[in-house]
Amino acid sequence: MDIEYTFVMIKPEAVSRKLIGRIISRYEDAGFTIHRMGIQTVSEEWARELYKEHEGEEFEHLVSQIANKRVVLLGLTRERAIEKAIALSGAADPMKAAPGTIRGDFGVVGNDNIVHASDSPNSAAREASLMRSTIRGNL
Repeated sequence: MDIEYTFVMIKPEAVSRKLIGRIISRYEDAGFTIHRMGIQTVSEEWARELYKEHEGEEFEHLVSQIANKRVVLLGLTRERAIEKAIALSGAADPMKAAPGTIRGDFGVVGNDNIVHASDSPNSAAREASLMRSTIRGNL
């Protein structure tokens, strides 16, 4: 099977709660390799571009969660990376996420769900491109 690339973002709530290392360890323990990583304060424009697929009822909330706040951007690789990152991240609502998933173990309330993970090959490619335009150099 081919190695696949995916994008994951550790959201500001997790950054402020000092969960970065614990979350990254979960991905590494699951066989992911960090291909690219950076910690950034992302602009509102960047947040809107990231979440443009979600324009509608929750769009403004998603944007406000991350705009002008520090996040950790991760480019991860492994076999079936997109599928595995989604499974490890858990259900979007932390109250519905299974124990043992990142959102299930660290999430607290509703849409403030600790991490964002690409949900398809097209999203992963678009979001990884957005990440590369944000992180300078080859990290």
